Amino acid sequence: MPYPYPAETTSDDLRVIDTEGTPLLREVAVLDGRGRLLYEARTPDHEDAYFAADLVRPLPDLLRELRPLLEGHPVVAHNAGHDGGVLTASFESCGLTPPSLDWLCTLELAQQLHPGRSSYALGDLCDELGVSAEPFCRDAAHQAAYDARFTALLHRQLQRDRHSHRLAEAPNPFSSSRVDTPFQTFADERRVHQAAFSRLSAVLHSVADDSNRQSQGAVLVGEPGSGKTHLVMRLAREVLRNNRLLFVRQPTQASSVLFHVYSRTLESLVEPVGDGRNSQLDLLMIRALRRILQQSGVVSEKDREILAALEAEDLDRLGQEGTDAKRQRWERIEMRLLRWWADRHSAAGYGRQFLQGLLRFCRYSRDELRESCRRWLATGEHVPVDRELDGLSPWDDEQLREEFSIQALRVVGLLSSLDAPLILVFDQLEGLWLEGNRAVLLRFAEVVKELFTHVPHALILITLFPERWQAFQNEFDGSITDRVGQHVIHLEAPRPDEIEEILDLRLQPLQARAVELFTADELELILRMPSLRACLNRAAEGFEHCVRGVPLPPPPPPLPPTAISGTSALRLQQRVQQ
Repeated sequence: MPYPYPAETTSDDLRVIDTEGTPLLREVAVLDGRGRLLYEARTPDHEDAYFAADLVRPLPDLLRELRPLLEGHPVVAHNAGHDGGVLTASFESCGLTPPSLDWLCTLELAQQLHPGRSSYALGDLCDELGVSAEPFCRDAAHQAAYDARFTALLHRQLQRDRHSHRLAEAPNPFSSSRVDTPFQTFADERRVHQAAFSRLSAVLHSVADDSNRQSQGAVLVGEPGSGKTHLVMRLAREVLRNNRLLFVRQPTQASSVLFHVYSRTLESLVEPVGDGRNSQLDLLMIRALRRILQQSGVVSEKDREILAALEAEDLDRLGQEGTDAKRQRWERIEMRLLRWWADRHSAAGYGRQFLQGLLRFCRYSRDELRESCRRWLATGEHVPVDRELDGLSPWDDEQLREEFSIQALRVVGLLSSLDAPLILVFDQLEGLWLEGNRAVLLRFAEVVKELFTHVPHALILITLFPERWQAFQNEFDGSITDRVGQHVIHLEAPRPDEIEEILDLRLQPLQARAVELFTADELELILRMPSLRACLNRAAEGFEHCVRGVPLPPPPPPLPPTAISGTSALRLQQRVQQ
């Protein structure tokens, strides 16, 4: 028979009870699922003298106090039939209606998971299963609080055994402890870093509300493994339907930092948005074109057909590949777009050609034509299959790459200014401060300054370790740091209860919880690891130990006491001020 365990139950919801007395209640203790004592009482006719006087209650008063503690909670007991019978008889003897309770019996669960044992007595099971480093004391048995405590420990161990049998072939839910890009999907506990996320969202709204379309900078400061990229992932989930998010890792060549930013921009733009068919690039072009048509006026039936497809955000409605209808509509779109560009910006330069290249990539559905357009956009290589590159010039000369890149990034910002702000994220930059990368660091700072100048309507977000942010401020003057650090957002270490929520989210698809899977000591060690990533790594080891019997590595030694360095002292001062 499957063990009846409500899926929505948490350890704090559980009540663990032990009753003493037959047929009426003489003594009772109630704990929560973590073994914390919630209630203890005895009736006046109990003869044991170890009870404090304030724990003595007349039976009717005791039962009235006991009822709200139990009702609405799954109630765990060892030999639940006995405890349920004692409670029912006691309520009825006092003329009270017995509560309707959902019982969970550790005796029955032990018989299911460990059949064939000679004894299923509470003390024997606790000792044989090793539920505690402290052996069960037979002299203390039949004291309600003592038996309830060991019942809670036994229940936790049996839950662990149940999951280890059931999840033997399950994947380790903690094996991925690092978010590499914001376009990945991981379980997200929204309470973690909620204050930082609210500030980040407020900055984005501030960019959107700026009538001058000026870009703003923000620095997200957090220790290694604290969840900076995870927070950017949350932002992407929240806003990708409206905003375009570009994700740029550390550049490696000082001579091509702009081209590196541009290349990562293209990679980000082709990322799909949600469960729909559109990529970020599709939505960027659709919404920009829709706004341009609406501003310049719908003057023909073809314009109305085009606008209907754009309002539905469905480029397939513009026609099938190879048909005259599709060709004519896309030629009209290109004409209207290039006219808008010439009127508002410039008819010369690479910006116009980049705009055409984006449009051609969105236009074609044949793989070889799209690949030709993609290759031109990515490298400047001009090898047309048909006429898809008409009007576009090669730019694969190394000296042209930086100029092409800054103009292309400007175009992306200008297109975004027709809709919602662009989000440009620079992440995983810690290697810029390694020996040999100084030239890259200096050029990177200049490039970021150029982006503030040339790319409008953008939130430029940089994630850094605290010491890296301090080094950045020490290295560069206010012309860079004041723009980059217009908003500085610090990530605070999550609380243990928030970390446990993250563990439970990871375990949710497996219908398990951290408090059931790990022993109290194992869970405590996980929750006090120095970073969120370290918590997940330790949880991964604990999962392998519980489910597959892999020996646990020893816990990491505590950090040795050291003198506070200048950088550490500064960080400490910043935290105190914060």
